[in-house]
Amino acid sequence: MHTFASASNDCPEQYLQIGKLPRRYAPVLFAFIMSVTLSGLLSAAITAINTGFDAGFASRWLHAYALAWSIAFPLVTVIAPVVRRLVDRMTDGGE
Repeated sequence: MHTFASASNDCPEQYLQIGKLPRRYAPVLFAFIMSVTLSGLLSAAITAINTGFDAGFASRWLHAYALAWSIAFPLVTVIAPVVRRLVDRMTDGGE
């Protein structure tokens, strides 16, 4: 029986590496990761503050999460490039 640890010893390294997406997908990937993370955390916090933790929390949170993410993803997709340009104008390009 092979485990992940033993597989790394007798399998070529190429089988254990995760492929990378082309650079052109970076803005969409950034928006996806940012929106999933923030909408999940904020919807959980706001749901807990407003309704507390009880047997129905998970259902209420998942509903709020789906709604929040459907709004957050397009917003981050549009707003992130604007924020990057603003930050570039406000900071020095040198290290």
